[in-house]
Amino acid sequence: MNRIALVLAVFISVSCSKKMPTAPVDDNPPSGNVTYSATIQPMFNSRCVSCHSASVPQSGVNLSNYAATMASRGVLYNALIVNPGNADQSGLYDKLLASPRFGSRMPQGGSLSAQQIADVRAWINAGALNN
Repeated sequence: MNRIALVLAVFISVSCSKKMPTAPVDDNPPSGNVTYSATIQPMFNSRCVSCHSASVPQSGVNLSNYAATMASRGVLYNALIVNPGNADQSGLYDKLLASPRFGSRMPQGGSLSAQQIADVRAWINAGALNN
């Protein structure tokens, strides 16, 4: 009986001493105060709207303004591209990653900087506000 108690005590001690997994460290925190008007829309204007505008809404995505962005349904995702408060469940953010769930990384012909991607993530996670 003492042996069983000793083995059980050692098992519990080892089990409890293991470190719990932690959230990954964000190597690219958002740059200061990320706002839609000062950070996100200018980025869309320079890198996205040539293919994703009202006149050219490729894959059902129009990033020409806030209302259009929030109303866009990605064809590949069959859902709104922005899920306010949850970048990981937003097609917009997913398409900026090196290996998106569907299709290829955007923008075509290159990618946004790690900082720009972090800014999009921060904006969505903060509620995707029109600020």
